[in-house]
Formats: sequence, structure tokens, C-alpha cells
Amino acid sequence: MHTRWAVGLNRILPIGSQWQTKWEDGSRKAGARVTIAEKLLAYHGIRGEHDRECSWEYCYRHFHKAKAEAISADRNCAALQLSSYLASWGMYRNSFLLQHAYTVQLGVVDCLLQSKFSALWDQEFGASANDTDLVPLILGVYQEVRTAYSPFGKATDTLVTKVLLGTIGCFPALDKYFNDGYRHHSGFNVPDPLNPAFIEGVLRFCQKYLDDFQDEQVRIEQKYKMHYPLMKLVDMYFHQIGLELAKDDLKQRLTRYKRIKISAIGTTSGQTISISVRFVLEGEKVYLLPVKGSGTQWYKNMIQNPLIRIDARGAEEEFRGVPITEVKAVKSVIENFREKYGAKDVKKYYSKFDVAVVSELS
Repeated sequence: MHTRWAVGLNRILPIGSQWQTKWEDGSRKAGARVTIAEKLLAYHGIRGEHDRECSWEYCYRHFHKAKAEAISADRNCAALQLSSYLASWGMYRNSFLLQHAYTVQLGVVDCLLQSKFSALWDQEFGASANDTDLVPLILGVYQEVRTAYSPFGKATDTLVTKVLLGTIGCFPALDKYFNDGYRHHSGFNVPDPLNPAFIEGVLRFCQKYLDDFQDEQVRIEQKYKMHYPLMKLVDMYFHQIGLELAKDDLKQRLTRYKRIKISAIGTTSGQTISISVRFVLEGEKVYLLPVKGSGTQWYKNMIQNPLIRIDARGAEEEFRGVPITEVKAVKSVIENFREKYGAKDVKKYYSKFDVAVVSELS
């Protein structure tokens, strides 16, 4: 019989039946236990060939297509791949990376390809209980990647682990959704900075559900012709749980509030620009009405970069904004705004009614 463990900030604790119930129930409502397969299917959803998940695939595939010597020989190409992947996953947003060319990644590439880390490339972390031998190497490469960035800025744990996931594939990316998903199930926070106890805890979790993860490896490889390492699947699992929690929290707040903050990337500056706006929630859809119609600056920014972040007093999530230009559809949005805010206020604050925007929460 296996003993379940939870990893605290600086300790590993065996947990009894109360924690076990929480782990198996997790974020589900009454009903059958949510399986790893269901979470990973939900993570991928209906994926297109140009979705940002593909940027992880391109980067990971590039770093595994040849031996270290060959990749080092064209380190500029490797740095470009890494830059593209990181930018696609939001690591350039409000980061020191935005102030530098792709060459900021060259030292990171050199660090990753050092021969002392070759075991991380040759073995799949999580496949064997003996992988505890790799824990010092993971901690070592994590620290050296952070050091490689230090001449340019302070690298967060999220950035460093995103790098490890997109290149070696030896550890999950410790972003907000992963952290929230992990905390929801284990009851413990993810440590910052990373420590050996937590790495070993992730390994134990992977080992416990190894059959499930390996079944998913087979399914994904058959469907996408791409090998996903075990740590990528662990990342997907907890990320999906955290994402679902965030969306549930956001939707609850949207039902209570009359204004939200939206953020979009400026077309000229490349910086995140935020503004308070009114909205209408209908089921799983959030409707926005630009105050100056198609001449509104945030709307122009969204046309160039459709990803917008919705923040309802701390509950936030990134969605794809879809412009509405058909006259009848725009008129329907206007009527919903009049119903929620009053015809007088809509007339007072909105000067042009040629477009609207919709974002799907689901």
C-alpha cells in the first residue's frame, strides 16, 4: 500500500484519510471521481494548429531533435525558439524580457546544454521511483537558469520553470494555475524558491498515478504525433484544476459586480494597458461595448492582439475577445446594456454603436 504525502513549504508530511478524501473529491461536485484523463482532455479541448499549446511543442521538439552539440552549434535558433514559446505563454508580459532581444536567451541555452545536466535529457523524470537521484540536477539547472538571467533582471520561479518545461521537460511550470490547482488538492502552497522536498513530492504524485499518465502519453502521441513527457502531463493536470477554479470564481464575481477591469496589449508600446469598463454577463459569455465604438483604443488593441484579461476585483482570467460587427448582433448587446445600466447612462457614456465584443468564459 502506498502512503500519500503532501509537500509543505519546507517539509513532507504523510496525510491521513481526511486529506485523501479532499484529494479525490478536489474541485468536483457530487458524482464520480474526476480522473486524470478527463482533466487532460479538458486542458487540450478543441485545439487548433496555431494555438499557443503548439508553441510549447515546437520548442520542446526543437531541443530534443538532436544532440546537445548540434543544438549548441545553432544556439541562435534555439534561443529564438525559446523566446517565441515564452512570449506565447505570457512570460514577456510586464517582464524585463520585453526590454531585450532574443539574445537574452543565449546564456540560458548554454546553461541547459551543459554536459553535467545530460542525465535530465536522457531520462524521463517521473518514470521511475529511482528518479530521486535526479532531484539535485533539477534543482541545479533551476538555479543556473536563474543565474543566466541575472545580468538582465530577476527571473521568477514561473519563468525559470517555464523554461525547464519547454526545453528539457523535466518539471512543471509553477505558474498561477498550477500553484492554485496544487494548493486546492494538497492544502499546501507551492514553495518559492523551489526546494528538493517539493520536487520529490511531485515525483511521488507522478509515480502514484503513473499508469494513468502513461495511458495519456499513448493517447496524445497517437492523436498529435508528439511525445509529451510525464512532467508536462503533471503540469497540464494541475493547471487545468487551477484554471477551472479561477473561472468559477470569476463568474461568481461577474454576477455581483457592475464594472470590471480589462487589460490588452498596446499595439505601439507592447505594454499591458488596463481600463475599467461596464459589461453584461449572459450564461458563459461576457459582452463589452466600447464607449467610442470601433474608435475606442482598447478595441483597436484587441483587434491586433485578441487576448484580453478580465479582472473582477482580484479574480482574473485571460480570454479571447471576438469582435461583433453585424448590426443586429450589436443592437442586441446595446439593448442588454440599456437593461442593466439604464438607457440614460448608455446614452450619456457611449457615443458610437458600430461594434461590440464577446468573450467565452468556458
